[in-house]
Amino acid sequence: MLFRPGPVNGPKAITATSVSPALLAWMPERVVLSSSNDLALSVGPWAWHEIANKPAVAWGTYVSMWKRMSDGSWKVALDAGVSHARPAVDSVDVFASKFAPVPSSGRGPLARRQTLWQTDVAFAKFAGDSGVAGALQRYAASDHRRLREGAVPIVGRDPAHVAAEQADERGTFMSLAQFISASGDLGYTYGTFVRTRGADVDSSYYVHVWQRGSDKPWELLLDMLLPQPKPKK
Repeated sequence: MLFRPGPVNGPKAITATSVSPALLAWMPERVVLSSSNDLALSVGPWAWHEIANKPAVAWGTYVSMWKRMSDGSWKVALDAGVSHARPAVDSVDVFASKFAPVPSSGRGPLARRQTLWQTDVAFAKFAGDSGVAGALQRYAASDHRRLREGAVPIVGRDPAHVAAEQADERGTFMSLAQFISASGDLGYTYGTFVRTRGADVDSSYYVHVWQRGSDKPWELLLDMLLPQPKPKK
């Protein structure tokens, strides 16, 4: 699934894209792997070169969710990103982590996926009542990542809460899809977000990445908003 800015079929979109001399370069900065080794998050900076051997002309941050195939290979299940000003440095240190195995809860895959959907819905309700800032204060992980178009990524629950409060993000979330690892400790959801500002309405797509342990509820590890183009009058 590619976001351009809404979700589209990745293979079909790539097949329909003409060959270009441009180069998209990226590197992982944060990698998280489920304990069942079947789902992973990769997030980091990207740079766009109009011609491969020329300096970059655009920068941003990407998010990829990787799924392990039956033959052991990894393939991208979701890919999205935002653009923003050039980062202060052109290289990053990679921080990778893997969830430790936890005792089985006895729940099947469908039941575990249901808990993820319920949490995403609860986040949406809380955000509708108290704003995104309030929802982040309640659900965000301590190392939460906030991605917004045109803004440098914000890392940390408290800084993300402040940014959401300053942006006065209030509106309606609607979940469209949920996916979860076999171990039930890593998952992602996506859907739509409609924010009302007086007479103006802004529509976006959102991507949420969630983590959990055996003794804690789901925590929001990453949230991204991808604005939809406003219809032409």
